[in-house]
Amino acid sequence: MIVDIQTRRLRTIEQLRAFVEGNEAVDFQPRDRGEAYGFARATLERFGYRRLGKRDKGVVLRFLVAATGISRQQMERLVRQWRDTCIEDHLLSSDFHKS
Repeated sequence: MIVDIQTRRLRTIEQLRAFVEGNEAVDFQPRDRGEAYGFARATLERFGYRRLGKRDKGVVLRFLVAATGISRQQMERLVRQWRDTCIEDHLLSSDFHKS
């Protein structure tokens, strides 16, 4: 059975927390890995992951693990890669190096 969940309505960390706590027994699987990575990237950007505190980052991470079926360790690597790429993009596109 294919189930398409609409997560765009989840707008706050509290809503993510409720989703994760309410769906612990459900196993979500994306159609393909690329779709899961894109979903993770969009979610990190939507919730402003870089600006969140440690506790809220944990909620977002648990949500991504639950919604994608990707292991926590792999998701942590993806988040780290996303964060490093965003920082590099920002530095390369800014006038930071021009003096």
